[in-house]
Amino acid sequence: MKNQPNRLQVDQAHAFAGSAIDRSRPLHFRLNGHVIEGFAGDTVLSAAIAAGFEAIGDMLDRPLGLTERFAPPVAPISLYRDRQQALPMARLPALDGIDLRTIPGGRSGRDMRTIASRLAYGPPRSLALRLAPGRSLMAPWIDIPPRETVSGDVIVIGGGIAGMTAAVEAARAGARVILIERRTHLGGNALLFGRTENEETPEHAISRLRAEIAASDAITLLLSAEAFALDGHRVRAHVISIVDGLAHGDVIAFEAPRIVLSTGAIERLPLFPGNRLPGIIGTAEAFHLAEAFGLWSGRTAAFATVSNPAYRVAMLAADAGIGVQRILDPRPRPQSRFLEFCKAYGITMAGGILPVGASLLEGRKHGLSLAVAVSLDDYARMEEPVAAQRVVVCGGWQPELSLWHMGGGSSAWQVERSRINATQGPGHLALAGAAAGYLSTQACLESGRDAINFLFERPRSPVEETVIDPIYETPDAPTPVSHQAEASSAPCYLDDGTSLTVRPERRRPTMLQRLLRAREHAWRLAEQPRALSIADVAAGVQLGAIPAASAGLVARERAAGSADLIDSARQANEAPEPGPAPGSLVPAYLRGRFGGRAALWQIEAVEQRRLETGSLIFINSDQTDPRHAMGVVLRPLDGTGSALALVGKLGAAPGDGATLRDQTRPVPIRLVRPFDASPQAEILSQEPA
Repeated sequence: MKNQPNRLQVDQAHAFAGSAIDRSRPLHFRLNGHVIEGFAGDTVLSAAIAAGFEAIGDMLDRPLGLTERFAPPVAPISLYRDRQQALPMARLPALDGIDLRTIPGGRSGRDMRTIASRLAYGPPRSLALRLAPGRSLMAPWIDIPPRETVSGDVIVIGGGIAGMTAAVEAARAGARVILIERRTHLGGNALLFGRTENEETPEHAISRLRAEIAASDAITLLLSAEAFALDGHRVRAHVISIVDGLAHGDVIAFEAPRIVLSTGAIERLPLFPGNRLPGIIGTAEAFHLAEAFGLWSGRTAAFATVSNPAYRVAMLAADAGIGVQRILDPRPRPQSRFLEFCKAYGITMAGGILPVGASLLEGRKHGLSLAVAVSLDDYARMEEPVAAQRVVVCGGWQPELSLWHMGGGSSAWQVERSRINATQGPGHLALAGAAAGYLSTQACLESGRDAINFLFERPRSPVEETVIDPIYETPDAPTPVSHQAEASSAPCYLDDGTSLTVRPERRRPTMLQRLLRAREHAWRLAEQPRALSIADVAAGVQLGAIPAASAGLVARERAAGSADLIDSARQANEAPEPGPAPGSLVPAYLRGRFGGRAALWQIEAVEQRRLETGSLIFINSDQTDPRHAMGVVLRPLDGTGSALALVGKLGAAPGDGATLRDQTRPVPIRLVRPFDASPQAEILSQEPA
């Protein structure tokens, strides 16, 4: 496949043939002027990756990999300046003949650097976006008002086997069910984890549940639909539909008295410099792209993992003709049934070794050089670097709890598993599957049934996760953190999503700071002026940048999701009396956080600067503990240099001063005016949600 260099051949049977595509139905479309070839069943993203695109662009002259969790929105070329027409590459089905252009987070297009890159490396590998540091690649549709409101009895978010089971069980109970799945097909990551002895196979479970969902008139299935906001019993989702051969994106509100969150788990990113260079990919995404779309970048691969499913992916990759160079594992002597299969394939495995840095190979060579080190207890030694065209990494699994936090659920750091786990939540909300901490097939199926039993107040049975004896199946290790000298000048990111949070580094205090015993602020990740993903927070705990006791609180209030806010409060001509913040404008996870009389205020910095979402506000510059914050920035106000904030200061008045915590220093701010909410605004509860 000359024009699809990253598409695997199917001249022999293997598991990575591409179950979602029909190779007998080719198609082509244009993206940023490039002709992209693909097959029916492809998404725009999968077809672009098949064509050789591996980078989204660069930030600070360093390339960033193009992935499912980090891909720019696109729009038809005639509408691309209208951000409301934006569609996500990862969820947009590839349609024959469409002409698309990326909606940039910065400047894009063909310039001399793009031409030089093509001359040096052959076919284009980058979408050539220029990303600004400190700015996230947020979806444009989060600010679009819902086109309509759809009601049901149960909303299930996530179409893995746990969510599918919950939908089927609710329909059996006579409920009208709305099942929302972000991918173009059902199944989630069940196929990645496989099964243990005596369990139903994931393949059989998916097939059985798909058939029952298709046969049920009580279940409304929405594919290519992503839920991005949850407030009480109301969910907002961006839904893609195909009408007359054209793709449309709509924001729709869904309401139901009961909601199941089967949102899966985020794969943690090992922490080393260069961990988001093109060619580095997570285990789950590598498996999904290969299994669903038959994609694999390059013909050699190295693996670095703390979790056993990566060994299964390596085995399947070798079966598909990929040359697996090595599998690196920081666990000294890992054991797994998958590992034994890899031995049979002749794959070299190395325990007690972790990645410490990555860099792109120079010249016309396509690939990466991975710096590695032996790390056993207090002993460390650099080893020969590993070169491969693709590096597959796995830093373990963090339950995806963003919607859980928005809906009022709480969480806490679990030391034993080095992750943030859900604790208590409102009675109308239930977790299932990997979001609830389960990974095995049987436990996910049982948790889907248990979620419905909980919501319908029916008798419940304990969900049992099949745990194999550690001598046969080594438990996951914590996410690897490189403490070696940097082997690459590329940044070290905490997550592979849109937050672009870079690892904070300790700075040695100056002599004057030591004499004055000045506090060190650059290390405190919770003070960075951006929305943090839950994986960012988990990484921050491991790095010591966020106190473990505060992890749940920080994850809850710093998550992106204040999408119900209006665009601007600057139209108010007179400053009204401050009053309780209306519930429709404040994410559920912030209600009661700063007191029952917290109000919405327009604030501005004393100096000229942009105020970012998630920045905490304190009474004065001496305070730094997130638990003592009096407010938080909800969103910047475009064109005003100010921001909308939730402030819990009693007796606050226009002109009052306060301090906003930046990632390097305190920033003085002033309160401008209260936000003039509707007279019928909902009064927030005096108690935290």
